[in-house]
Amino acid sequence: MKVLVADDEAVARLMLKGVVSGWGHEVFEAVDGRRALDFLQAEKDPCVALIDWMMPGLTGPELCASLAALPNRALLYCILATARDGRDDVLAGLAAGADDYMTKPFDREMLRARLNVASRILDLQSRMRREERLQGVLDMAGAVCHEMNQPLQSVSGYAELLVAEL
Repeated sequence: MKVLVADDEAVARLMLKGVVSGWGHEVFEAVDGRRALDFLQAEKDPCVALIDWMMPGLTGPELCASLAALPNRALLYCILATARDGRDDVLAGLAAGADDYMTKPFDREMLRARLNVASRILDLQSRMRREERLQGVLDMAGAVCHEMNQPLQSVSGYAELLVAEL
């Protein structure tokens, strides 16, 4: 799974990159909110974004809100990460568009569990999109068959009339 670590603190990015890549994920880094937004807008594959709350350019909540507003965004699961642990902070982060919320310092096993949840959700969303595309193809095929059937029925009817008259 692709994981973007967006944090302006080099030590935090390095630590998260080491831990998350150690679990077999492909890790990318962004040092501020603008670079994270650029990366995530360009990304076509499902991705998890671990987003720090306080970053230059765009804060974590601003980044989540910008991503949520994208009309054709790729499959994305955003985890807002911060030392802010108050109820109002959690509610504000989730209201901004984050899918999950973690407090710093990270508990490794909690982070791993949340990444597993993100993976399951992205997989389900991907399967749902595939099924929606297949349903669209089936609907179109049914419409095409109907459109082709109408003239064939007319030709068949006229042929029966001709045979009956002969």
